[in-house]
Amino acid sequence: MHSIVKLEIENVKQVRALTVVPDGANLVLVSGHNGAGKSSTLDAIQMALGGKRCHDAQPVTIGEATAQVILETGDLIIRRWWTGGGANTYLEVTGRDGRAYKSAQETLDRMYSVVSFDPLAFAAKPAAEQRAMLLTLAGIDTTELDAQARAAFDEQRVLNRQVADLEAQVEALPAPVAGEAKTIDLTQAVDAFNEAQAHNRMCRRARAALEDSRREVHVAEQHLQEAERLLADRKSELAEYETKAERLGAEIDIAPLEQSMALAKEQSARAAQIHHREAKLGELVNVRRLAQAQQDLLDAAKQAKADLLASAPMPLPELTIGDEGVLLSGVPFAQASSGEQLRASVGIGFALNPDLRVLLVRQGSLLDSEGLRLVAEAAEAAGGQVWLERVSDGDLKVIIGDEVTHA
Repeated sequence: MHSIVKLEIENVKQVRALTVVPDGANLVLVSGHNGAGKSSTLDAIQMALGGKRCHDAQPVTIGEATAQVILETGDLIIRRWWTGGGANTYLEVTGRDGRAYKSAQETLDRMYSVVSFDPLAFAAKPAAEQRAMLLTLAGIDTTELDAQARAAFDEQRVLNRQVADLEAQVEALPAPVAGEAKTIDLTQAVDAFNEAQAHNRMCRRARAALEDSRREVHVAEQHLQEAERLLADRKSELAEYETKAERLGAEIDIAPLEQSMALAKEQSARAAQIHHREAKLGELVNVRRLAQAQQDLLDAAKQAKADLLASAPMPLPELTIGDEGVLLSGVPFAQASSGEQLRASVGIGFALNPDLRVLLVRQGSLLDSEGLRLVAEAAEAAGGQVWLERVSDGDLKVIIGDEVTHA
């Protein structure tokens, strides 16, 4: 494991010249007023180690043509320099024995893969962002499983609404009753009723015609001498109507037929409702089956996601990833004490870079003296080194060693 044993900066952003020898300190405090060069110092370390992926658009101090950073660890001497005002950059990595590394940046990337992890920034992020960051660092992508779970949940919600609607419809429809009377054919009942009405209308017309004929016969008899011919005709008609009336007979009582027709209508409507209920029951069974299938998909997606998260390699054994965020010893990260969060965040940073154990903290001004002490203790426990930026009065100043813990 390595940390920085010496840092030299020349013409990098706001820093004209700076040499720092941490002398084994676990916490190096870089302080000063805004614009004094605090951020430039940390940027110089990050650019020296991270290469082009960490370069600023203007790494060289304005007005200067060249700049360089020399960073020494226990085994390596890392020199990065810029020419042409920052247009060109070069890297040289050599061992203490003078051996030059041909693939210099690859060597640094293997030692220091995550150069931008800031423990204070991590601890301050929302739970979802902390979770996303750790998943990314662990190489875990749950996008497809999350999409499957969302799709299954949305489809299940639609189907559940259909289930509730169909259940209400089925409940409102009549169920068949054992021993219910045989259904009367509505068409036959209507036909019988119509025939009876037609017959009765003919009966009434026949009776009316008979009465008219009788009256006319009576009148004709009174005027027999004047209307013998008319009387004969009327008698002939009378005989015809009498024959027809005798053939038709008495009127049919339609009251029972009306009752039968009404009952047939009621039974037909009930039969239609029962048939409709049976259809709805079949539809309900099908929708319930689809809803259960979506629930099975949702459960499978959740289980696959849970298995994937459970297998995710975490930088610290007490860290796990839940559905909503990061858990620290089984408790949501945000619910842990500020000290536990700080220790864990520092531990995560060092675990992500096991070879070159160096962390850069940008928001050191957020820490009080107790926070600084916790960072120093966490760095010492991890065998690492924290370079912490902090606003203070005066020009750029680097505090090393025991002074830090009493800041």
